[in-house]
Amino acid sequence: MRSADIQEIFDPIVNRIVELIKKQIHNVQRKGERVAAIMLVGGFGSSGYLY
Repeated sequence: MRSADIQEIFDPIVNRIVELIKKQIHNVQRKGERVAAIMLVGGFGSSGYLY
């Protein structure tokens, strides 16, 4: 597989994760609170591709 093939597979997943995180941050901020940290867990949470 080429790196472009891998990127094509992972990009939609990463984009969905980012959108879910943004939604959670927005929900917290809407309550007047502040997000101090975000912890990603699970196998994909340790993937260098996310960072």
